[in-house]
Amino acid sequence: MESVFVYGTLRPGGAAADKMVECRWLGPATVKGSLYQIDWYPGLILEGEGEVKGDLVLVPPDCMDQLDAYEACLPNDLQPHEYRRVKGTVRCPDGSEKSAWIWEYQFSVDEKRCVESGDWFEREA
Repeated sequence: MESVFVYGTLRPGGAAADKMVECRWLGPATVKGSLYQIDWYPGLILEGEGEVKGDLVLVPPDCMDQLDAYEACLPNDLQPHEYRRVKGTVRCPDGSEKSAWIWEYQFSVDEKRCVESGDWFEREA
């Protein structure tokens, strides 16, 4: 199983949560970075001292390609990719840190609205 940090549409209750049915939810977690509203979906930039809230999930290895396809970052997807999958450090509520895959947004966020709360589900309308 692969550890994955989800922060938007793939979270339980998110618009694409149905793609996570074979996965095992481990609980809430956070990463350092900034969250932006790209459109009807978010983008995470793993820079800065902000805190982005999400969930840590265990994903079967054979589902990782399906999630990469959802994020349109497979090798044969249109380049440049909007997202890239990277290993990052997530912090659990008990203070422990774990390594997990994260889909990081790759384009400019200069014209995008920052989600100040760091929580996609708590963004302002």
